[in-house]
Amino acid sequence: MKLIHLILLAAFTATSIFSFAPSRVNAEQGWASYYGVGDGFAGRRTASGAVMNPYALTCAHPYYRFGTKLRVVNLANGQAVVVRVNDRGPFVHGRVVDLSYKAMRQLSSRGGLVYVRLEVLGRDQGTSRAPSRVGRKYRIYGPSPTQCITSRWAPRESRNLKGGAEF
Repeated sequence: MKLIHLILLAAFTATSIFSFAPSRVNAEQGWASYYGVGDGFAGRRTASGAVMNPYALTCAHPYYRFGTKLRVVNLANGQAVVVRVNDRGPFVHGRVVDLSYKAMRQLSSRGGLVYVRLEVLGRDQGTSRAPSRVGRKYRIYGPSPTQCITSRWAPRESRNLKGGAEF
């Protein structure tokens, strides 16, 4: 009898867990902010290689691929805007997306922080790749790879933290 009760309890728990699963897999909610006007980002290159234009409908998101189209819905007033991911960010805890100035103005007349829902619409086929960096040299500041191996055992004074390795 106890075995039957245990089986029924397990079956009920499994069905209740799956019945309350969210219906939208590609949706998330959180705070949105804007950037590009008055903060020095306008005209600079984004992580995708595009020039940051505050008057374009673009956004920065931590993990969606460049070129992904998102519908951003303001949960306070129902306004929505479709933006394209072309940068990484936001780098502030608790925020899910950084919008361009124009996208934020379409969502809210005040700007600032807005509580939003993000929905993935698809990918923009033309602008999904970052520019090629083949053949360029980058300077990495810090210990060289050989110093990384031996620096644990070397005295603190002998560690070269201002050196660098080119590759």
